Amino acid sequence: MFSLAGVTDSKLVDQQAAIEAALTLMVDALIGGQIVHDLGYLESGLTGSLVQLAICHEAVSWIKCFLQPIEVNDETLALDEAVTLAAAVFEVNADFFVAHVVPAIQGAAQRLAPTLRSLTNSAGNVGGMVPSPA
Repeated sequence: MFSLAGVTDSKLVDQQAAIEAALTLMVDALIGGQIVHDLGYLESGLTGSLVQLAICHEAVSWIKCFLQPIEVNDETLALDEAVTLAAAVFEVNADFFVAHVVPAIQGAAQRLAPTLRSLTNSAGNVGGMVPSPA
């Protein structure tokens, strides 16, 4: 798709020129632009600059790298390493978990038990609701 991007309103190569060019190039890439006109243009296209063109070229390189799809497979996911890490973290934190988290869960269950009992009838259904047959 033909598109216009990389142009700036700035009259000289400065921060404004670089940011405007980079942002218009990124938006253009995200909407699917493939043939881009106006790279290196200053003053809304009234002036061209080789320095600005080099800046735009660099921005295009970054954007192309950014938009590459992420490869997802067993090797890149490293599931075995993630499981090993999780086990190591749990092992290191097991004492904390047993000392703090389990009692907190037990305390919450004890506080909720009377409320849950008051909401259920003798058949174990909540508030007259009957479970649907599966």
